[in-house]
Amino acid sequence: MRKVGLYLPAEEIERVKKQRTTFCQPRARTEAYELSHVQKIIDSVGQIFDVADEDGKVSTQAKLVGAFVTTFGNPDVRLLEGYGFEDDRASFQSKYREFWVHQFPEFRIED
Repeated sequence: MRKVGLYLPAEEIERVKKQRTTFCQPRARTEAYELSHVQKIIDSVGQIFDVADEDGKVSTQAKLVGAFVTTFGNPDVRLLEGYGFEDDRASFQSKYREFWVHQFPEFRIED
């Protein structure tokens, strides 16, 4: 059995199944699943992981090709490019602030 690398909502799992993707989520949410989960993922670049839904049911696998920590207030350009925003931080923040507040209401977005 592989390690779970991502815990995602169902619609995001479908995106993983279809294409190479970029993901980010509040660190506190990720750490809520497993203490030190973020660092474990960063240390595991190159490995193949299971991708589970929020209840822990594994739905697919994904190869981790990169991992890093960034902030919402000053997002890394790799994140922006992965989401199709090139270097447009303001557009990324405008679109995703509301999404994350709605998707993860129990976890505060930190700038």
